[in-house]
Amino acid sequence: MFAGSMYPGNQEFLDNVRQEATENVKRLRNHPSLAIWVGNNEIETAWTHWGWNKQFPLSLWDDYKKNFPRVAARCLPRRLIPPGLNWPSSPSSNLEADSDSPETGDVHYWGVWHGALPFSEYEKQLPRFMSEFRFSVVPRTQDRKHLYIGGGSRHRVRSDVVAPEAPRGNQLIREYMLRDFGTPKDFDSFLYG
Repeated sequence: MFAGSMYPGNQEFLDNVRQEATENVKRLRNHPSLAIWVGNNEIETAWTHWGWNKQFPLSLWDDYKKNFPRVAARCLPRRLIPPGLNWPSSPSSNLEADSDSPETGDVHYWGVWHGALPFSEYEKQLPRFMSEFRFSVVPRTQDRKHLYIGGGSRHRVRSDVVAPEAPRGNQLIREYMLRDFGTPKDFDSFLYG
């Protein structure tokens, strides 16, 4: 529910959070792919590693530490969230160590994809729990004329649109494709590769 921003810690907002958290936990709690409940996405690492600690007042961080890491656990009956399945942020070390530490908590690994490292680098990553990693692909459902790399699909690859700091989604797909599979001979080969 919370990602990519700092949030106020006043009571009116927290009451709203309590209601939203309750509704979302009830809606999602029986989903078969649910591994862990996380209070937010990348707020701790953004504060520490992305410079938010210089952009925002310290009071927002104090509010965060006081209110958000375990908002679901404090707002909801224990029967809705089994013990040990609630985590403050992702990635996080439960505010006990660096949020990106592979020794505690969970990790987001982006060396493959944003770092353009080879797929074999995944084998070297041994965190306690890898909650986020990624490799983008071109969806098969697109109109064929827009699908081939360089053919107008620039805004259809997620990192081009969502992550303005990395507007090179198609470039990376092409780089990996050429490095690992070679130049496709036709459209169907491009989709396979």
